[in-house]
This record gives sequence, C-alpha cells and structure tokens, in this order.
Amino acid sequence: MDNMSFSRRWPSWVIVLAGIWLFVSPWVLGFTDQTTLMWSSYISGAALFVFGLWSALSGSVVPSWLNVLAGAWLIASPFALSSRIEGGFSGEYGNALWSTIIVGAVAVVMASIALAYKYMWLNSRATEPTVYRRSQGDCRELGTC
Repeated sequence: MDNMSFSRRWPSWVIVLAGIWLFVSPWVLGFTDQTTLMWSSYISGAALFVFGLWSALSGSVVPSWLNVLAGAWLIASPFALSSRIEGGFSGEYGNALWSTIIVGAVAVVMASIALAYKYMWLNSRATEPTVYRRSQGDCRELGTC
C-alpha cells in the first residue's frame, strides 16, 4: 500500500459501507419480490463494494472514477426502472427507489472527494524534489569525480 494516509481514504470506506447497504437493502426494505430492482441492488452494491475497497487500498484513481459511474447509474436507474416497479416512487417500493438514489448520490460525492484527495496527493508527490546520489562507480565511469 502506498503512503497516502488513512485520513484521505475515508471517502472510499464510506463507499464500501454504501455498497454493503445497497446489497442487503432488498431484505431490509422488503423488495426481494421485485426482481429487477433486487438484481440492480445486488450488482450495484457488489460493484460499489469492490470499487470502494480497491480505491481504499490503492493510490489509483481508476476505481474512484468507476465509483462515479456506478453512482451515476444508481441515481438514474430508479427513473429507468420505475415503470417496472409496482406503484413507482409513490408505491409500496418507493423507499427502495429513494434509497437507491441516495446511495448513488453518496457514491458520486464520496468518489469525487476521493479523487480530489488522490489528485492532490499525486501532485504533491510530483513536485517533491528528487535527490539522486551517484555512487563512486558511477562517478568514475562518467569521469565526473
């Protein structure tokens, strides 16, 4: 693991928790009979969990960008899927749809914060002075001793 401190990784851990919530939400909110919404929650929750964990354990910006995309899908998916859900937003499963939107917004915001931290960290590393010390062998070979 690189030297980016835990204090800058917390947004990724929030995404991991959001992924866990989204994965278990069909049971908690009682919409296991709505297969489209249920499978969307399982797949999206697993994706947030994996991408969040990858983001938390690496210095790479790729998983954070994937979390932004997953969060955008979660915000849009209830509107795309609401015609297949009994009652839509005002029906029995409205809480499940709103939960999906909220988790998507949390994922987008937390991934954006994680990206900001990572780009600041990468830029600070790029501006650190690099000290190169030649060994005596290098000095003799180059004739610069």
